[in-house]
Amino acid sequence: SAALMGRLLRNWHLKLAAFALATILYTGFVYSGTFTEQVFEGIPIRDIGQPPATYVSPQQLGTVDIRYRATTTATVTAETFDVTVDLSAYDMGQSGEPQALPIAVRSLNTNVTVLGFSPTTVSVTIDRVAEKKIPVVVETGTTPAGLIVGSPQVSTDTVTARGPASVLDQIDHARAFVRIDQSGVAVSGQVVLEAVDVRGEVVSQGILLTPDAVLVEINVRPALTTKVVPVRLTMSGAPAAGFDVATATVDPPTVTLRGLAADLGPITEIATAPVSIAGIRATATFRAKLTVPAGVTLGPIENDTVSVRVTLRASSASRTFLVGAACANVTAGSACLPQTDQLALTLSGSAAALDALSAGDLTLVLDVAGLGPGTHTVNASAPALPTGITVVGIAPAAVVVEIQPPATPTPSPTP
Repeated sequence: SAALMGRLLRNWHLKLAAFALATILYTGFVYSGTFTEQVFEGIPIRDIGQPPATYVSPQQLGTVDIRYRATTTATVTAETFDVTVDLSAYDMGQSGEPQALPIAVRSLNTNVTVLGFSPTTVSVTIDRVAEKKIPVVVETGTTPAGLIVGSPQVSTDTVTARGPASVLDQIDHARAFVRIDQSGVAVSGQVVLEAVDVRGEVVSQGILLTPDAVLVEINVRPALTTKVVPVRLTMSGAPAAGFDVATATVDPPTVTLRGLAADLGPITEIATAPVSIAGIRATATFRAKLTVPAGVTLGPIENDTVSVRVTLRASSASRTFLVGAACANVTAGSACLPQTDQLALTLSGSAAALDALSAGDLTLVLDVAGLGPGTHTVNASAPALPTGITVVGIAPAAVVVEIQPPATPTPSPTP
């Protein structure tokens, strides 16, 4: 130690003189303008030394303001300084929590000297990277009216979510959002996924999904509706001669159709295939097939045939007979002489009933009750007719009759 002290004190006066000279020269340089002292503001902080399998929250590390000394000939820019924070100093035992780490600043230019900087620390949060399987859920939002959306088919049911453990815990599923178009076009294509929490809000901070898109196929078709319409019976041919159709009914009288609203709108009835009644002579029952319009179908409980019942009645005909007329209710002893020999009596009824009549069976009645001798015009009326036979008309409707009084007795000669 004595030897060491000896070396330090050796030529001490020369060393003291050199120090004094350096001090004088530095002071001279500063005051002579060879050096300047300034502050450079807003230099961004760069992180280094990130631990493996970790995630640094995408926060802004911020900037520092640096006080420096430089020669008057030095050019100073932000690139003159290297400002870093060493993430390896972060305590991973407290991962996910903000920690203050020291900032290091150094000059990259030998003509520039760092005198100080502010701030000296920065808050950093580092989290461990983890991964987990999450289900894929297809969402379609509100379905447009008039459409039926089938169950989505996806290329994979689960995907892998990778990211900071604290954020990963919030993720509930991967959402594939598909918008259903009003046109009703089926969905088929790749859909980008997004990680969401239980509230359906997107969680994107540092999360990577693998795969990040899936193939989604959804069958979309227009919604079907129903409409009840009457059944219209279609018949062909005619009954046997002498018969007409009295009634024709179908059972059920209405059917339910199913189809698109646009197709059902114009339909007001549904017809049967033609039912032939040619030559029938009595009530008959048939099965008639329904003619369903294109684009629609019968309801699920409907039969494609209906029951048809046709009842007959005798055909209605008319016939004119030339008949005579006879007076009725003539005063005793008087004579009633019609001035017209024949009248036209038109009757209607079934052809068979009319065929059974003859002119000799039909005598019109001229009621002259209360009429005295002379000429009178009297309305003609039909006699009693068989059931189903009715009078259509009588021509002429009135007949001139002459009523002759009783003859006066010839007086007997006096004896």
